[in-house]
Amino acid sequence: MFWTGRPRRAEKLMATALETAPAGTARARLHSVQARSLALIGARQEVRAALNAAADELQGAGDDAFLDEIGGELCFDPARRALCAGTSFIVLGEGTQAETEAAVAVQLFSTVPEPDRWAAGELSAQVDLATARVMRGDLAGAQDALTAVFALDPERRTEAVARRLANLGHLLGAARYRNAGEAAGIGEAIEDFATRSLSRGATRVIFNPAG
Repeated sequence: MFWTGRPRRAEKLMATALETAPAGTARARLHSVQARSLALIGARQEVRAALNAAADELQGAGDDAFLDEIGGELCFDPARRALCAGTSFIVLGEGTQAETEAAVAVQLFSTVPEPDRWAAGELSAQVDLATARVMRGDLAGAQDALTAVFALDPERRTEAVARRLANLGHLLGAARYRNAGEAAGIGEAIEDFATRSLSRGATRVIFNPAG
């Protein structure tokens, strides 16, 4: 539901599901999605509690015959939990914590063999890492985090990644970056990404270097 602008409804659904969800992977996923929903309504303490609960559930995960053994899109591991955490802290405007979690997500995704890696998740984590660094004023670090994203072939560019980049583009338009050449460079690369992306019709990126 939070993808359609109804975070409160999404949070209620997650809370209801948690009442009967089995321990481990299932609850870790629900808590993590709940955290993202809570972030959208500004519930800071509840976000941290949900993310901590997800981490605790993952400590005992791994023996679910369906979610863990079959895996695929149904699996949920520490990398995905860190991705949700980084995204949540970006929404809350907590750049330092967001950078920490996004960096963990990027590192954890990189340890998975490439054929088995969730590419979209890894790319999203890289954009989140860049966004967190921009929030902290580290434009050079943001550029470094986006290297692999901007090199992505157009047919592999998803709407989810394009939306994250669009949000980053808006952030770069702030007055504090008005005269920053690095900000202009990243903004232009975001526009080029959107223009050449297969999902370019779904996302309109606006970058205003004048703030």
